[in-house]
Amino acid sequence: MNRPTTRFCANAGLAAAAVFVFAVWVWGADTVSTSLNGDPRSTLDGLVKGTAYNPFVQRALVPAATREIVGAIPPAWKDGVTGILLASPKFTKEAARLGWDTREIPEYIVSLSLALAALVAFPFVLRSLFLSLYDVDVVVANLVALGVLLGLPPFFLVGTHYIYDFPSLLFFTAGLYLLLRRKWILFYLMFILGCVNKETMVLLAAATVILNSRTMPRGKLLSHVLAQVLIFGVIKTILVLTFRNNPGGSLEFHLWGNIHNLLFPYTFETAFLLIVACVLVFSDFHSKHPALRKAALLLVPFWLLMFTFAWMTEIRDLYEIYPVYALLAAHTIAFSWMKKPYALLA
Repeated sequence: MNRPTTRFCANAGLAAAAVFVFAVWVWGADTVSTSLNGDPRSTLDGLVKGTAYNPFVQRALVPAATREIVGAIPPAWKDGVTGILLASPKFTKEAARLGWDTREIPEYIVSLSLALAALVAFPFVLRSLFLSLYDVDVVVANLVALGVLLGLPPFFLVGTHYIYDFPSLLFFTAGLYLLLRRKWILFYLMFILGCVNKETMVLLAAATVILNSRTMPRGKLLSHVLAQVLIFGVIKTILVLTFRNNPGGSLEFHLWGNIHNLLFPYTFETAFLLIVACVLVFSDFHSKHPALRKAALLLVPFWLLMFTFAWMTEIRDLYEIYPVYALLAAHTIAFSWMKKPYALLA
């Protein structure tokens, strides 16, 4: 098999795996509480219409894009597609199980398509990030991207799914890649989109400091950090003012609830998985790429924000730093244990 054919097959395999994971995400919810409409304050149609509660409604990128796309589709097309889907007993049964509003079928199709596009793009961006750090055989890079992608479903087991989750994963991963490559124009474009999508994108400012504190002149580093904070501040202010009449606050406070949850013992399965994760991440830690070791520190601000303003059981709130820890684990498996040849890149 020649190289173009091999590359095509590898790319097709990654795309197909992303579609599979997406199907698990959408249809694998066992209850309404883990579906896209599990929280009545943040139903998908509420997000798209801009009527959902704060802070959910402020994660506005996918809902805004959905409104524009749906608005541009001829009504006859929308009615036709809706009619075809509602004529399927399987579809109506699953829609009822997941709590979907069948009056909003076009909005579901478009917003889910945008989320799927983000997930399909994710392994390719992750592969680029990996290859920017390691000089390895492309087969290894493809297997790492595939493994990281197939590692996502455990994130789906607890809590509501949100339409902005996969875009958050994509934008933060792309932001890290562009930050490491210092492709600033593309970085700031990604940063702006990511901030409109979800406020946690601002933590790339912390990544900028962590990754560049010893290699970038202090004045230039400060200018980049201030630029990111300013961009985030402007976007956040606009979103807060836009949705100021919606119920809810800009942040949810869950500190006491999380402290209460910590008082209960962990299950054996949870403890076992945590031990396995620590072994994979920290084994032979000194040999791993310095950028990954530094970026691992992002867990601290993410965890503090999660512990205070989110439910710590909803591990999907760690999507943004999942690629960093997944690549640390991949190094252990591919290079420390399987002894695949590699070289660190600057």
